[in-house]
Amino acid sequence: MNNRDIVVWHAMFHGYNQQMENEETFKLFSQLQLSEQRPNEFTFASLITAASNLASLQHGQQFHSQIIKRGLDFDPFVTNAVVDMYAKCGSIQEARKAFDLVICEDVAYWNSMITTYAQHGEAQAAFQILEELIIAAVKPNYITYVGILSACSHAGLVEDGLLHYNLVCGLGIEPGTERYACMVSLYGQAGRLKDAVDFIETMPIQPMALVWWSLLNACRNAGDSELGKYAAEMATSGDPKDSGSYTLLSNIFASKGMWFDVKKVRQRMDETGVLKEPGKSWIEANNEIKEIGYVPDNVAVIRDD
Repeated sequence: MNNRDIVVWHAMFHGYNQQMENEETFKLFSQLQLSEQRPNEFTFASLITAASNLASLQHGQQFHSQIIKRGLDFDPFVTNAVVDMYAKCGSIQEARKAFDLVICEDVAYWNSMITTYAQHGEAQAAFQILEELIIAAVKPNYITYVGILSACSHAGLVEDGLLHYNLVCGLGIEPGTERYACMVSLYGQAGRLKDAVDFIETMPIQPMALVWWSLLNACRNAGDSELGKYAAEMATSGDPKDSGSYTLLSNIFASKGMWFDVKKVRQRMDETGVLKEPGKSWIEANNEIKEIGYVPDNVAVIRDD
């Protein structure tokens, strides 16, 4: 591998990123350091992406330090990855510091910061970035306004969300499923489930599963089992093996003590062969990333014997 050029290394890094093989990405970097090749901006973008996937602030900061030492911190491609990494690690201030270092006309770069603020419920900060984007003569796109609508949803700003939704329609930006789902989520966050349903029924396109998931999640938050059942039916009509919809509906029933309905949902999952993938997460221990999976406690299981 030592004789391979850096392009071949990057192909491997990209492959590991795509497959979420983040630990392998770090191991590959160790091998690269022992070779005759030298890492560049694409290398560190892959490393930062791996740290971002794991939400590993420690690894992210280590790679960011190397980026600064090599003078790559002004590269928009690298900085975009750095902003995303700090955002996923919950370090919004560090993300903003990295963002402010680069002047970039690529709208994707601005979208990263808008999305960061949206994910953390910082709607006003997201609005500010949008204003700066327009002042910088950068043309916003579909993703820009999905981020803005998401920010409104997280902050419960229904009227602001409607304002921006109508603005997007007026700008002629091609609509998409994510935008509609954001509006349904926005109404749901405000507890306006009827408005959410009315919005879905007047959509100019056939509602996709993502839209119904947004309504189903809103029903879970509001404890509306009847509407939740309808949303789940619509979400699974296109994909009968969608475990997420069944799980959300089961949780709605369970929260209201409707155990017979919970059992019916579980039975339907069994009949259609739906399998719920166990969750997993990662922790840092002794400078290593360790994966933790779900292990069921069969001692506490209630059986139908």
